[in-house]
Formats: sequence, C-alpha cells, structure tokens
Amino acid sequence: MQTLSLRRAMICVAATLAAGCGGAGVLDSPGSQLASQHSSYLPQFEMAQQSFAGPALITINTNNGKLEDWPIRTWGGHDPKPRSKALGVSGAYALAADGNTLAIPAGNSVLLYNLANAETATLPDPYGFPIDVAFGKHGTLYALNVASGAGNLVMYRASSPQPQLLTCAYIATGEEIAVDNEGDVFVNGYEKNTPTGVVEIPNPLGAQPESCFRLKLNYENSPAGLAIDPKTDDLITLDNPGQCAGGEEGRMTIYSKPYERSKAVVRNLGGNCTGELRLDATSTIVFYGDEDVSGSYTYIQQRTYPDGKDLGTYWGGGSGGFTTIPNRLAN
Repeated sequence: MQTLSLRRAMICVAATLAAGCGGAGVLDSPGSQLASQHSSYLPQFEMAQQSFAGPALITINTNNGKLEDWPIRTWGGHDPKPRSKALGVSGAYALAADGNTLAIPAGNSVLLYNLANAETATLPDPYGFPIDVAFGKHGTLYALNVASGAGNLVMYRASSPQPQLLTCAYIATGEEIAVDNEGDVFVNGYEKNTPTGVVEIPNPLGAQPESCFRLKLNYENSPAGLAIDPKTDDLITLDNPGQCAGGEEGRMTIYSKPYERSKAVVRNLGGNCTGELRLDATSTIVFYGDEDVSGSYTYIQQRTYPDGKDLGTYWGGGSGGFTTIPNRLAN
C-alpha cells in the first residue's frame, strides 16, 4: 500500500506523462489562457471576501470534486456539509487557505475558490502539475510540482498572478511544502543522491537568487506530511516508518529552531497509511489524513498538538486535501 502523499504524486506523474507537461507548450492550455484576466480580477476577488462561519475543517471530495466541511469538535464528525458545486478537479490531495480563499491543485494550474461568495480564479502553472500548496505570511502562494524528470515549485506573489519558477538542486520528487514566518520555503520528499529529507529555500522574495540546502533532520522512511507552526516557527514532519505495511505509521516529529536532529520531539500519532498535515488556527490541534487497512475509504484524524493525544475522527464523503477555517498564516 502506498501512502496518500505517494499516491497523489503517482497520479500527477501519470497526468504529467500523458499531457507532456513542461516547457512552453503548456502556456497554450485553456487554463493559462485566463492569465490576462487575473491582473484586474484578483484584487476584486480579494475585496469581495466576507467572513466564513467556523471553525471548520474543510476538504475536497475526491469522488465528486465538491468542497465539504465539518465543524471542528473534540469528538470529530461525520456526514460533512456540501460547500460547493463540482469544481472540475480530481485527485486533489492538498488544500491551503488565506482567509476565505482556498488554493486547490487543479491539473496544470491552481484553482482559487472564495468560500464567502463561491467566486473562482485560475492561476496557470506552466512548469508542472501541483501536488501541494502553501500560503506565506503576506499572501504569497507557493505550489509544489511534479514535472517531467524532476520536482520544482512555483511562486505567485501576492501582487501578481504570474508564476515564478523556483528550483533546488536537491529536489528529485517533492511531496509536501510549507512556509515559515520569515518567508523561507521547505520541501519534504525524495532528494537526489539521498533517500529522503527536507530542503530549505531561504526567502525567495528577497533580492538574491534563490538557493537551497538540506536540513540535518532525522531519517524519514516514507514522508507523508510537512507543516510549520506559525506560533513558534517549529518545523513538523509526518512519516510512515512501516511504509504503510502494518508497522508503526503516523510518526510526527517536531523541530524547534535551529532545525536539527538534537531538537527533535517525536510523537506517534498512529494510523494505517497517513498523509498531509495541518494545524488549526490556535496550533492546539493537528489534523492528518488516513485510510482503512484495505485502502477502500479515507478519513481525517485529529490529535492534540504538540502532545499528540487522541481526539476524534472526521469521516463520510470522500476526503482528499484539507485545511482549517479560520487558520493562521503561514500555512
């Protein structure tokens, strides 16, 4: 059995190979033809936002492409409430939010959805197929791609819908992305010349060209999630040491700055085949995806953070990528 994060990467790789993703040819795709509308549309989209009742855990149903949500409660929930019509996306195993705006991987683009008024906008991604997304503290959006032969990521500045390519020599296949309070970007996954690990790209909004380096963290057998606690800037990883084969799964490791092995605090959250990791707005609850032993249905678990004590489960529908409303940037 593959982890949820590995499965979404495999889906995107298949889509990439089928579509011949990469290079300038993608600029002619229908999604990217909307780029000329974004400069005038996005500011109006942001101003139109109103409050969305919460706190809520929101997900995209991978069976029908609709958004659905549960109220966040200690005991979890079932039968989520439908929140949107079908959005035309499939296999979306990641969500991020800035206020009421959701970012959703959507083929060779990122779909923005306003929870308050159901308006949408599309950001083109000519460099690959996004599999994870994250918002920086000041609204900058990052999308982690699966592309032909290598992993890369794109940055959308808050003032522009045009994608800016970022690369790192150590990234072979990225799985998850996160941003800290200083605007530094982190990618977890499979690196060149080494099995797995996290790389850091110092704030790419600065004047200097981006660079990157490996962090000296504990070994991850099967990376499944990555997050930054915006309250403390702690780095959080999730992996499945048993590789979803029935051993220890759902290991959460928390690193305070400077991020290194000696700073590691490990919590065993438990699970079958975990994937994705998100915090609530107070950084007191951590959410992660999981599935049953047979892999026939998915659900979302919640634990106390940082202690990792058992709380409830959210199920029903067909949960894929998820995030919380409200939340706190960076996420």
